[in-house]
Amino acid sequence: MSRPLEAILFDFHGTLVHGGGFSFEVAMRTLLDSLAGSGVSVDEELFRAAYRKEVARYFELHANRGLEQHNTVWIARTLKRLGHEAHPEDAPVQDAVSAYFDRFAEEMTCFPGVAELLRSLHGRYRLGLLSNFTDPRPVRRVLERDGLAPYLDAVVISADVGRRKPVPAIFEAALEALGARPERTLFVGDDPDDDIGGAKAVGMRTAWVRPGSEAPLLRWMEGSEPGEALGADYTVDRVTELLGLLAA
Repeated sequence: MSRPLEAILFDFHGTLVHGGGFSFEVAMRTLLDSLAGSGVSVDEELFRAAYRKEVARYFELHANRGLEQHNTVWIARTLKRLGHEAHPEDAPVQDAVSAYFDRFAEEMTCFPGVAELLRSLHGRYRLGLLSNFTDPRPVRRVLERDGLAPYLDAVVISADVGRRKPVPAIFEAALEALGARPERTLFVGDDPDDDIGGAKAVGMRTAWVRPGSEAPLLRWMEGSEPGEALGADYTVDRVTELLGLLAA
């Protein structure tokens, strides 16, 4: 590497952790069970169809412009599509989203060797996390539960910032939180566009972790496969290969 690295920023889901046995199908079941427990009964297939429309609307109006929106807005709007009077701040909506993310956090698991990787890099580089997540709670819960939090000097989550990768603003916020210069920072992520494209746009070096079975929400919606991160400076199959890359 031409200039010494001073910092490394990691993506979260699909890079450091995976969903274990969890899936969006399980997510829907958990969410619907919570709504039913609060007295909000809906037809499952109609709800799924309406929810997909709201997620598509979210990407069209918000995410694709780099803006973040909380899941409670999606759920409330989905229920309205089905004839229910619902608002993001309503208790049944809040409880359903909490149940969804509680289950998500339970199932999220670190890829093998991640804690050891961060422990090895800690002190040699400033380490940070930059995640597109519509609720910060499951991210922080997993970082604490799996012992990753002590190794991270900065944690930046789109739900807290109100912006999403790949817009420059959230990368700049992460760099500022980390106290690092983009040209001396390596971004490590699995998404060719949000992670690699976004980081390169602000002048960071990039390492692409080829994605496995984990699929971002939009790809679940579209049923499409992730593309290649052709512009990445480095490509690895597992994030733990980073140690060998840095040693070289």
